[in-house]
This record gives sequence, structure tokens and C-alpha cells, in this order.
Amino acid sequence: METATSVSDSLDRSILNLLQDDGRLASLEIARRLGVSEKTIRTRIARLTREHGMRVVATLNSSARQTRMLFLVHTQPGSRFEVADRLARLPAVQRVFATTGAFDLVVEGAFQTDADALEFLVREVEAVDGLDACESVHLIKEVLPGEAPIRAGRPGDEGRGLDFRRFVALAARATTEEELLVLGAQAAVSVCGADRSLVSLLEVRDAVVPTGRSGGVGPPLIRMTTFHGCALRDEYVREVVRRVNEGESRGVSSRVVESGLHVFIEDTLTDPLMTGLHDLVRAEGYRSFMAVPMFREGRVIGTLNLYYDERRQLADDEIAVAQAFADQLSSALSRVVAEEVA
Repeated sequence: METATSVSDSLDRSILNLLQDDGRLASLEIARRLGVSEKTIRTRIARLTREHGMRVVATLNSSARQTRMLFLVHTQPGSRFEVADRLARLPAVQRVFATTGAFDLVVEGAFQTDADALEFLVREVEAVDGLDACESVHLIKEVLPGEAPIRAGRPGDEGRGLDFRRFVALAARATTEEELLVLGAQAAVSVCGADRSLVSLLEVRDAVVPTGRSGGVGPPLIRMTTFHGCALRDEYVREVVRRVNEGESRGVSSRVVESGLHVFIEDTLTDPLMTGLHDLVRAEGYRSFMAVPMFREGRVIGTLNLYYDERRQLADDEIAVAQAFADQLSSALSRVVAEEVA
């Protein structure tokens, strides 16, 4: 519940306190608790709304909506408020803000999965008339006063390598794609708590199914075009690239491209998605693995690959940090590419 100005009347404050605890309380129940008539409560609520800007708001249950996003919107000249109105009417949108500075609008939305968020961006946001461009970021966690902040990285690694904020600052100053790939691979180890990492860019195009087969479109054709690894043997990286490009092993890459979601493999020695790489896995010596999608204009353009020497499971916060890191790297890469074209 929000109000535009402070309220001094004791009855008003009591009403506000009750609504802050439970915004669904009926006027009759508030009147019963405060010992006044229902008409008095309805009159007071109407005045608080009209004169003090009170409004009762709701937040979605995080267990029902797992993915929260901010969409940073540029609009065409003169279209800001029309675009804001259209976006505010979309069911997945929680709030829309008109802003000053780098963006015209900031839109907050909540979704059940990353795939739903991607489809919403492509089919709903980017389809709005008057929208010029849009960037998106994951909301990882709301940090409340007095609550310990998220510490990305493995226990005991505080102070080693780059933290998230330092990575964002350095990425903003990078001027070439290669520089960003090197930085991303190095920072991912400490930021995401992995033992090793590899950042790869993919050349992806749809594969047409041969005549006589149903569907019309088959699995995407994938070619690993640019990459950089951290704490991985060069021989391993070269052989992975060769096998992916020659079609000997595309399970993980294809799954990420097709779904737009991360893929986590708890046991790389047995998982069928690693078929064609099991001999390399044994030689390199890692046990768990995660591939996180990197997006540009709603399309997967690469993966952030994280390697763990011991078999493990990842908490939701760890996965969210990895996706947020991949989003920041993707955004920086898009900026560099745009500057090189210009």
C-alpha cells in the first residue's frame, strides 16, 4: 500500500496499518476492528485515495512466478505515453514507469519461466507500435533493509577475482568483442562460483527438413564461431568446437537454442545430452555443467558455460546470478557490435 503524503489523523493511520498488513480487508471488517461504522471507513478510504494518493497494490507469489524482468524501453519521439499505456494493459506487466535518462520507460513483469519471458518480449513488447528498442534484465532478488546481500561465488572466495559490480564496470569500458569474451570467461569463475568457464558465440540458423518429412523445420543448425575459455585446456576447447561444428555433439547447444533456457547437468559422465563428449569429460575431469543462454534481440546468440569439478546441485539464486551475468555480457556485446557497425 502506498500514499503520496503523510497522514496525521489517528484513525487514518489505523486504517493504513490494517491495509498494509492485509490489503484485502473489507470495509466492514476494518470498521469492526476499529470500533467505528462501515460508512466512516468507506468515507475515510475514499478520501485517502483521492487526497493522499493511497493505493493498495499486490505482488505476485514468487513460487508461482519464478522469473521477474525489467524491460528498458526506448520509444519513438512523441510515443512515450501511448506505448506506456499499451504495455500497462498487458497481463504479465506489474508496473510501468516513465523515466528520464537513458530510457523512456521501465517496465516490470513477472513470468513462470524464462521461456515465457522471452516469448513475451518478442510477441508482446517488441510488437507494440511506437517502440524503438528494448533491453531486458533479470531481477535476481529484492534486498530488504537489514538483509544480507547476495554473495555470488563459492564460500571462501570473497575477494578473489571479480565481483558482479566490478565486471559490469569493466564490461562497460570494453571496446572489442574479443576483450569482452576474455573478460566474461575470467569473471564467470568468481561471479558464478564455477571452477572453469567457457563463453561461446554461436551462429544459428533454422534447418529445413528434407522433402517427405513432416513439420517443415528441423533442429537448428549450430556453428560455434567465437569462444574463450578460462581454466580449461586448449586441447579440450578445440576438440569441443570441432565436434559441435561437425555435428558430433550438439545436444546441450541445441537444447539451449531451442528452449531459450539454461541447461544444468548434474552428472556429465552419464547424461545423454553429453553424448559424444563423454571421453573429453573424463579427460578434462569436471563432473557437473551448466549452459546459460545469451540473447540479442530475442534470439540466442551464444552460451555461458560453467564447469564444476565436483558433482553438485545449484540453488535458484546461483542459477539466477549466472543468467544475470550472461544478460550483462550479452548487453555489453550488443553495444560493442553496434559501435563497430557505426
